[in-house]
Amino acid sequence: MASWKFPLNDGGIREGLNDAGIETFAGSPASLVRETIQNAIDAKISDSKPVIVKYNCEFLLKSMFPEWKEFVQILQRCLEFAELAESHLDEINFFREALKVFEDDHIPFMKVSDYNTTGLSGSDNDLKGKWFALVKAVGVSNKADDDGGSFGIGKAAPFECSMLRTVFYNTVDLENKRAFQGSARLVSHYNEQEQLTRGTGFFWKPKRKSSGVRVQPTSLFYERRDRYRYFYRRI
Repeated sequence: MASWKFPLNDGGIREGLNDAGIETFAGSPASLVRETIQNAIDAKISDSKPVIVKYNCEFLLKSMFPEWKEFVQILQRCLEFAELAESHLDEINFFREALKVFEDDHIPFMKVSDYNTTGLSGSDNDLKGKWFALVKAVGVSNKADDDGGSFGIGKAAPFECSMLRTVFYNTVDLENKRAFQGSARLVSHYNEQEQLTRGTGFFWKPKRKSSGVRVQPTSLFYERRDRYRYFYRRI
């Protein structure tokens, strides 16, 4: 069963909300458009077909948010840890506002879809490939030298535009391989076993005999060549 998983800190660095990659795009919503369009262009199928990118703002039933009750508990633990650690007030207020999002029956979200693109190949590879570089890697890019945004930073732009710092990725590549995964960039916190975790967690289901991360998308999230889906900041 798919669920939210935050790896253990295991004596590592405590992670706060001030993510350097996300802060690069702070106060610049236009970066979201620029970066997602650039990624789509870099993944075009051919020069004979125009790349199409669509942006849709909609409202999602709270019950359709993947394991929303579990996610609310995680947000509450993040808030409690931030207060216990006497974190900056901005961090504490972030989680207070994030929790308010789930007080309503509907959650605002934005869907970004691209067409006439290759999709994200390599979703069944745990170490490399376009899917891995986007979803599970930091500071990693496998783009060609002549592609735009080849430093692997632009993928942080959608998180800056999210009240929940949460993005859901969905893809269908040219081999008809499908993959779906959620990613939340929050803060270190204590889990149910009172163990300290990392700040970044994932909504996923492990494959058998592998540590990979493929989850069959539901009809709600599936759209051919749909590359990004994330919950956006209400203005």
